[in-house]
Amino acid sequence: MKKTILALMALSAMILFGTKMSAQTSIGFYNGARAYVNSLDGASENKSGGAYIGGISFEQNLRGRVIGLSVGADLGLAAKNDFLDVKDATLLESYLDIPVRAKLFIPFGSGADFSIFAGGGPSFCLSSNTKIGDADPFKNLSDEGYQSFDIMIGGGIGLDIIKHIKLALSFDFGVLDRNKSDMIETHSGALKFTTAYIF
Repeated sequence: MKKTILALMALSAMILFGTKMSAQTSIGFYNGARAYVNSLDGASENKSGGAYIGGISFEQNLRGRVIGLSVGADLGLAAKNDFLDVKDATLLESYLDIPVRAKLFIPFGSGADFSIFAGGGPSFCLSSNTKIGDADPFKNLSDEGYQSFDIMIGGGIGLDIIKHIKLALSFDFGVLDRNKSDMIETHSGALKFTTAYIF
């Protein structure tokens, strides 16, 4: 098994560095949804909720004719009213995601390239507050609440048009339990649709 993995890594490296590479920088906007799943210890039911997200996206892309590698930074906000079906509960969060992707490019007609990508990267919740009614906002990033750090793994599809416009749809799942309570396990995910300009 180890020999197979090493052989695949060596083959990927030869393809990657044996192909003429070009560097691309893109900046754009994304929107979509961030999902949250809470599992109570010993319970068969999960309680889940979603929030709207939107933000700006920056990506540095090293690409060849077929294979590419990119590192990005997504800075955005997540917001939801009646969060987790709690009346008058408003969630407001800010995130910094740093996706690292391996990409496979497929020519898709004149002036367009279709891509499939996968990878992972760190995610930092910069702030998270929940406000219920007229009460003071509760800071979720606390000793009794959630940890700010997560690792997101996922992938998606993209389309580069006329060398300057990039469209992408991605989904990433958080592999770490962000809840500091021993009784509840919390995971998050992010669905993003990105429109960007490639310089």
